Amino acid sequence: MATLVKRTVAPSGGDHTSLRDAVNWFKTNYPNFVTSDIYGEIEISGTWSSEDTHDIYMDTFTQDSTHYLHIYTSGDARHNGAWSDSAYRLHCPSTAISLASSCYIIVDGIQIESSTETRCVYISSGILILKNSLLKNTYTSGYTIIGSYGNFYGYNCAFVTVTGTGTNAQLYT
Repeated sequence: MATLVKRTVAPSGGDHTSLRDAVNWFKTNYPNFVTSDIYGEIEISGTWSSEDTHDIYMDTFTQDSTHYLHIYTSGDARHNGAWSDSAYRLHCPSTAISLASSCYIIVDGIQIESSTETRCVYISSGILILKNSLLKNTYTSGYTIIGSYGNFYGYNCAFVTVTGTGTNAQLYT
């Protein structure tokens, strides 16, 4: 049975102050979850008065369905079903989350926004399971929320675009 390795992200008092730092910690210490026989958790907690503006690029992981990375918000950092500036939010000028390689990632309860890119999340390979999350694209010429050539599974999520020339929210897989 795989061993749990857990990191925390919080405005203060956590292992890290940004999600990117926590993901990079796993990339450095456990690039191959399968041979390390681990699964990872990143818990985001606390009250957030500012956005996390660090994009995340997951490109060196080797994971599978029993050796995966689970990123989630605790109750105090989670939105209540509507966009909230006091909940954790990942707002990046570029694509906020990019997956490549053989990643197996579960993301639960996060607000993700992209403002200068045509997509919030991009999956070139791997698997992303997105649950209970809000995604917002405010790029004036873009309208794609998720771009996927890998495997994307979304559950109980809301996708919103605020665009000048785009027509509506779009998911492509």
